[in-house]
Amino acid sequence: NILFAGPDHLKICDLGIATNVVIVEGTEVTAGTRTDVSTPLYAAPEQTQWIHYTSKVDVFALGLIFAEMCEIMDVFQRSKIFKNYRDGKVNNILSDEPLALRLINYLTIADHNIRPTC
Repeated sequence: NILFAGPDHLKICDLGIATNVVIVEGTEVTAGTRTDVSTPLYAAPEQTQWIHYTSKVDVFALGLIFAEMCEIMDVFQRSKIFKNYRDGKVNNILSDEPLALRLINYLTIADHNIRPTC
């Protein structure tokens, strides 16, 4: 969900449905990481493969949302570009915005072991 929080402010919310996080003895522990409550278009590779996942799926979704905000694309292009990210393939977008592209590529790393965390 993307909300307008003012004339110049957007807020992204409801990304936390992927996992439940609890604090155990001062350490963050992820619990409940298998759910089908997600929008398939924005799903991370580990969600589509039905393997254990963490809150890093939210980072992946954030990268896709950012790509969608930066690049004009129709529904077919969006589907193909998002699938490419899930498959770890390069996308030919934002050639004139290298910093935005670098951030998107970083957030959408297909290998969840090296993708950044929240």
